[in-house]
Amino acid sequence: MDGSKHERAAIIGLSYFIGFLTAFLAFSDKEEVINVYTQTAAVVDSEQVVELEEVKYDLYENELGLFLTFGDEQHLLSANRSHLTEGKEEVLGYHSQIIAAGLSPFSEFVYFCAQLTSDSEDCTAFVYDIANKTLNTVKQPTGEPFVAVASHKAFWQSDGSLVVNDFSSASFEQPWR
Repeated sequence: MDGSKHERAAIIGLSYFIGFLTAFLAFSDKEEVINVYTQTAAVVDSEQVVELEEVKYDLYENELGLFLTFGDEQHLLSANRSHLTEGKEEVLGYHSQIIAAGLSPFSEFVYFCAQLTSDSEDCTAFVYDIANKTLNTVKQPTGEPFVAVASHKAFWQSDGSLVVNDFSSASFEQPWR
């Protein structure tokens, strides 16, 4: 019976250790462990905060056109008409001049009004949906997409709705309506 008391004591001690470990894992707060790996930007617990890198949106116009850049993406919203080789007619996607342009308060949309030809007295209003990468024409209640350049005024309200002249967008999710 050499060492049998010690073997039993070791087995009992190991049994208690396995029992405590099993109880700890079974009754511990599992969501906290899972949240550390699945949450991208939220409070994990009251002492630890996970922060995301802020995406910088840059809306600018140069001799080539109106651009939106963010992260490593660059989007041409409207090309300068001087690069168009054909006639003088209006062509969507090309502009003679950008009358106004602005990013929505939550950086979801870009509004711009493009004068399609240099002799036009109107500009065509557009909203670019950044998430869906789509360009939408803003239409007045009459159905016309044109805004007189002389009376043009447009701005984003703090709640995310778009105001063009005297008309306000009917939808926050689709401000071109």
